[in-house]
Amino acid sequence: MTNHRALVVEDERSMALEIADLLQSMGYDHLSVDNLSDARRLIGREEFCFVLLDLKIKPERHSIRPRVEAGMAFLRTLREVHPRRNSGDMHLLPVIVVSGHAKEHEDVVRAFQARANDFVRKPLGQFGQDLSTKIMTCLERAGHRLHDACLTNG
Repeated sequence: MTNHRALVVEDERSMALEIADLLQSMGYDHLSVDNLSDARRLIGREEFCFVLLDLKIKPERHSIRPRVEAGMAFLRTLREVHPRRNSGDMHLLPVIVVSGHAKEHEDVVRAFQARANDFVRKPLGQFGQDLSTKIMTCLERAGHRLHDACLTNG
């Protein structure tokens, strides 16, 4: 049996390292990217059990400024490439948005309208949120408590 594998799309290096630490403590593998272009490339050629997505990411590797629209564009791409749901209407590839933009009500609403499965506010560990619990809950709702189910269900 192998481990669950996450795609982490986060442009802040310190946050990406914090998330990597958390995933490692949970026994999960991951790949991290910091921009829309690399995230799209990876989702087309790699298999992941879930995605942790910052909304405000750089559009391209060489971009200077991150933009919320780049994260939203990736969320829409994910749902086009991986639209499948289980019988409980949960996406087989759960996406948890991890963003400091939760204070912007419109961004939270737009993320759920683009079919995010959950939303965690930055900074992690505040606001009574537990990212590890949210990850486990999304995986269980997708029917992927064990990694082998990710491989058989898509």
